Amino acid sequence: MKCKLCLNGEARANSHIISKFFFKPMKEETGKFYHLEAGVRKREFKLQDGPKQPMLCYDCEQKIGRWENYWRQVIFSKPEEGDFGFRIEKGKVGILITGLDYTKFKLCQMSILWRAHESDLDCFREVNLGPHAERIRMMILNEDPGTRTQYGCFLAGVLEKKSKMLTGGIVLPERIRLDGHICYQALIGGLFWFWVVSSHSDRLRHAEHLIGPEGELEIPFRLANNIPFFGNLGKAFKEAGLI
Repeated sequence: MKCKLCLNGEARANSHIISKFFFKPMKEETGKFYHLEAGVRKREFKLQDGPKQPMLCYDCEQKIGRWENYWRQVIFSKPEEGDFGFRIEKGKVGILITGLDYTKFKLCQMSILWRAHESDLDCFREVNLGPHAERIRMMILNEDPGTRTQYGCFLAGVLEKKSKMLTGGIVLPERIRLDGHICYQALIGGLFWFWVVSSHSDRLRHAEHLIGPEGELEIPFRLANNIPFFGNLGKAFKEAGLI
């Protein structure tokens, strides 16, 4: 099987669709994760670190792995690990991060959505990028993050309680519409992700909240119990017999 990114190398087994470090806070001794689907009373699968399948060759995995490692440093690193060049401070509605590497940060975001599209796993069936898939593939292959609004991804933080980030759950991407644009929303690593996949994203509202080439990003935060989504999610888990 050929690599889905470069189309040349041989795809290795078990490429991660969502970066495995996002699953670390969720791991149990049994390595069991629950996947809930509409219309299915209870469905579970045992995985060590999230959905994966043959997809990328060694070189392409290494390329994306560098961006994933940078993301891990930004979101989960501790001060004692060193200075990675960015600064985090209090913003107007959450945190303000400056000094980010725009290319690494954005290409990691784009690569997760593109891998979800390329995956034939049933849990990613809602992700269908259509003609945008090839454009995104070429941008990832050429390490081109594009403009701020070109396949940009809004981020919003979720707090389990005051000053404690929610990291114990992942909701896989689902397709929605936002201000006339096709979007995919997910909950990954305590953050809501809203990828915008649109041919007219240059007219996107609130584009200033997307990371730009200057490397600045403000992420708003809200308590989970103030977000209606979580009430609905809890009901779904209860109906499925998981809680």
